[in-house]
Amino acid sequence: MKLSAPFTALALLTSSAFGFEVITFKDDNCGGESKTINVYDNTCRNSNILSRTRSFQVQSYGGKSQRAAFYTDTSCYPTNWWIDFWADGGSDQFLKGRCINIGHDIHAFGSRAA
Repeated sequence: MKLSAPFTALALLTSSAFGFEVITFKDDNCGGESKTINVYDNTCRNSNILSRTRSFQVQSYGGKSQRAAFYTDTSCYPTNWWIDFWADGGSDQFLKGRCINIGHDIHAFGSRAA
């Protein structure tokens, strides 16, 4: 079965239409250099980010039942230290406007369905 180009484009847009957005900070307590990034649902983000992230502030939530993950590795595999939160607004920690200290140097961001 061959899919048409418009159908393929729609499917791609639909699968990544949501994502969480954070302002990342190079230092603890949301200090130092900052960069706003969007991590689309069910993706890994490890490019066009700060050289390290120590803290962040949530700007928008991801889709329903999504987990926001932060990795010390440069890939979204938990081979070393990592932490995750509910990214859909259901967390008591991952809240808009709150500065969240990670306590580690983060080099990749992921979003996955729980």
